[in-house]
Amino acid sequence: MKSMQTKPNYFKADLYRLRHSGRFCTGMLLVYAALMFNSLIWGRSLDVLIIYFGIRTFSTHVLVYIGCVFPFATVFAEDMEHKSVFWQIGRGSVPAYVLSKVSLCFTSSVFSMAGGTVLFVLTCHLKYPLCDTSTNIFEFYVSQDIFGFLLASGHHMLYFMASACLIGMFGGLLALISMYLSLFLKNKLFVICFPMMGHYFIDNYIINWLQLPAYFSPVYTFNSEAGAWDDPLASFLYACSVSLMGIAIVTLFITSKIRKDL
Repeated sequence: MKSMQTKPNYFKADLYRLRHSGRFCTGMLLVYAALMFNSLIWGRSLDVLIIYFGIRTFSTHVLVYIGCVFPFATVFAEDMEHKSVFWQIGRGSVPAYVLSKVSLCFTSSVFSMAGGTVLFVLTCHLKYPLCDTSTNIFEFYVSQDIFGFLLASGHHMLYFMASACLIGMFGGLLALISMYLSLFLKNKLFVICFPMMGHYFIDNYIINWLQLPAYFSPVYTFNSEAGAWDDPLASFLYACSVSLMGIAIVTLFITSKIRKDL
């Protein structure tokens, strides 16, 4: 019983580390800055909805993934650099140590994307309406988007948050892959930049090389506008399933790598 009480609470310690590092807020601001940069390229528009989906067609939209990876994906590289990984694991266990950091890396990525997007939408809303309900574009998103029911019911801000969280789930997976690669390269700059390269490589090469169906592409899986399936609920559940499977696989890979290095 005594040994159980002395085991470290990894999640509580990591959450404290995330809150007080300021990186979560920085991640949101990086997402916001990337979206604003793309909106300046886009120019004038009728409403925020058109701007939001228009700028996502730009190749420079991948800059938002820096904001997803920034809050917590470099944690292993930092622990290795400061040699703290050994005493942290020595007081507990490798699976608990890894699971805490993986879960916070993924969730902080999702919330960074959502928070940065909300700031962007509110900024654009100072000049444009959120949605022009009289346009055919609005009707298209109501009928085709996974979260179109939120637009139809007038919950426009909630719609932008839900759509951003879906993109953030892919950003979270890219952040986890970066976290895993940091165990080999131990270079924080590479960890931060990898999601942009990873997104481009997966979407433009792997899908085409293997000639996989469209629903294997992250553009469809984590895009509320497209959706992997015709049914909105099925598309959302599929994206969640892909995320959970990705989290599980990366967690196993990270755990195996750390055990080998001990």
